[in-house]
Amino acid sequence: MSRLISFVFITTIASGSLLAQPTWSEDVAPILFSNCVACHVDGGIGPFPLTTYAQSTSMSAAIAHAVEEREMPPFPADVNYQRYAHERVLTDAEINTIVAWAEGGSPEGNPDNVPDLPERISGPSIKNADLIVTMPLYTSTATNSDVYRCFTMPANNLTNQVLEHVEVIPGNPQIVHHVLVYVDTSDASERLDARDEEPGYPGFGGVGSNSAELIAAFVPGIEPVRYPSGFGLALPAGSRIIFQVHYPEGSDGQTDQTQFRAKFSTAPNPRIVAIAPILSPNNMTDGPLVIPANTVTTFHQEYTLPIDVSVISIVPHMHLLGKSTKVWAVAPNQETTPLISIPQWDFHWQMVYTFRSLQRLERGTKIRSEVVYDNTENNPENPSSPPKTVRWGEATTDEMILTYFAYVWYQDGDENIRLDEPTTNVHEEPTPHNQVRIGPNPASTYTVVRFTLDATASTRIRIVGLNGQTIATHQLGMVSGNQSFPLNVTALPSGRYEVVIESGGSFLTTALVVN
Repeated sequence: MSRLISFVFITTIASGSLLAQPTWSEDVAPILFSNCVACHVDGGIGPFPLTTYAQSTSMSAAIAHAVEEREMPPFPADVNYQRYAHERVLTDAEINTIVAWAEGGSPEGNPDNVPDLPERISGPSIKNADLIVTMPLYTSTATNSDVYRCFTMPANNLTNQVLEHVEVIPGNPQIVHHVLVYVDTSDASERLDARDEEPGYPGFGGVGSNSAELIAAFVPGIEPVRYPSGFGLALPAGSRIIFQVHYPEGSDGQTDQTQFRAKFSTAPNPRIVAIAPILSPNNMTDGPLVIPANTVTTFHQEYTLPIDVSVISIVPHMHLLGKSTKVWAVAPNQETTPLISIPQWDFHWQMVYTFRSLQRLERGTKIRSEVVYDNTENNPENPSSPPKTVRWGEATTDEMILTYFAYVWYQDGDENIRLDEPTTNVHEEPTPHNQVRIGPNPASTYTVVRFTLDATASTRIRIVGLNGQTIATHQLGMVSGNQSFPLNVTALPSGRYEVVIESGGSFLTTALVVN
């Protein structure tokens, strides 16, 4: 009889009938706080906030449908083609938890168990910025057509600096279509601004300076960009910061005061990051960019690298007719490196895709693309009805074919530099010798182990369960000094673990909690 009871009990658990009903406080809130509230917060770009139980339970059916269809959280790139740092993609288990919660009546659970909200759910990500540049208050004049306006301000930096963390905050997200931020050491923008009585000067087609360098951008969906320690964007002494802001038609009478914030690198000799549209109309192999009405048209690009580079991130860009884009690299030995594939382009959700590690592309590598546009009535984003022929241009109703790359010149060992450490830990103080720290902790996707070794020794990291069984081992090889190692914990069941660092016969341990 006892065997029969045990069998029935185990079978019942396996069938799910005795599994605990997910609640908002214990199960759903941690998922929403980690993946959704960056947008779904009061004043955010999400259509409704999700920071409280009352807000979430009222939208439970919509939330469940959106995650089950993988419409939310939005992450347009195909992670089966290439993987990126800080992917906002829910696991099957997280999706099942939300769906079960919604279908089970959306219970609250114990409100005392709700995790803390992320530190940044509204306002700037860089709280203690070294550089803050705010454009003058501007009232949009965009009535029946889009307006591109440039605003130039001094950075007031007396010495050369390197920007490790940059952020663009639209003053009025309802009317700011996109912002490009440039750094310039010439007075060209200042002279153009002086000719116009209104704040700023016309900016359609560019910022009016051939020496301006792109350093940051804002488009819907983009996050602040933080480069790895020891990397950053050059800000020469005496620079000017230029905003090129796009205001869409119908925004006339509304005001905006967009802001740029940055954190300086504290590394002794940081490497300078370049940002450039390596794929552009200039290297189309079947151009020019002309998309006839009532057609689905495919174009290709190819660019041969003249130097060895290490690529940090990639940003494709099209307008409303964009349907899909794919970019890859073919080395001289014909080895192919996938870079990005966006099978369903979304003009309203564009992102900077940072790779999990630096991607080495050697001299002679051919960077290629295949970009598809849908200029038919079947495209719900088509701005023209009936469709009309569309060419290259800056207006939203025109089209573009661009892919930006952030990169540095290659140095030996670049391919071993990880880029997927949690950004919240970049500016922590150095770890004392013979100690180990880990954060974030608790963790749900990634955490970073930081420790210092006095001597060079063969080192490995083990994740150990409470029963003493080693679950995962990471061999670091011969290392010494300050070390940072990212751990992917998405595959670990929720619970408590020990992280053990073994080096030259010595051991360092710390606890890890996985949500």
